[in-house]
Amino acid sequence: MTRFLLDTDIVSYFADLHSPFHEQVFYKVRSLPDEDEIFISIITLYELEYGISCGSPDFVSMLSETEKTLLNRFPTIALSRTGAKIFGEIKYSYRKKVQENFKSKGELEKYLQKKNVDLIIASSAIETGSVLVSNDALFPQIKELRPDFMIENWAK
Repeated sequence: MTRFLLDTDIVSYFADLHSPFHEQVFYKVRSLPDEDEIFISIITLYELEYGISCGSPDFVSMLSETEKTLLNRFPTIALSRTGAKIFGEIKYSYRKKVQENFKSKGELEKYLQKKNVDLIIASSAIETGSVLVSNDALFPQIKELRPDFMIENWAK
C-alpha cells in the first residue's frame, strides 16, 4: 500500500478539464491499486478557498465542485506539531542551500516566505510517510536535503 499526498497543482490539473495535464493525472488516479490511499493537505483546501474567493464565476464553479469531490473522495491531512518540527528543519536546510543566490538577507527572507506553503506540504508528506505528488520544481531540491522525502510527478 502506498500513500499519496496531492499537491495543489496536481489537484488543479485533476479538476481542470482544459489543463494539458488533466488526462495524465486523471488516468493515474484511476489506475492506482485499490489498496493505495490518496490524501490532500488542509493547506490545499486553504489554497482552493482562496481561488474560490477571487476567481471568475466559471473558475469558482469548477473549484467549488472540485473541493466537494475531493472532500468526498480523499481524506484531509491536518497540520501537527511533528510536521512543524520537520518544517523547521527543512526550511533551515533549504535556506542554507540557497542563501548564496541572494544579494541581501531581505531578498532571501522574501523568497523563503513564498516557499512556506510548499515546505509545509512537504513536511506533511514526510511526517505521514506519503509520496508527495507535484509538478513543482522546488521538491526535487528538497529531496536532495531529505532522502526520506518521496516525490512523484504525475504531470509528465
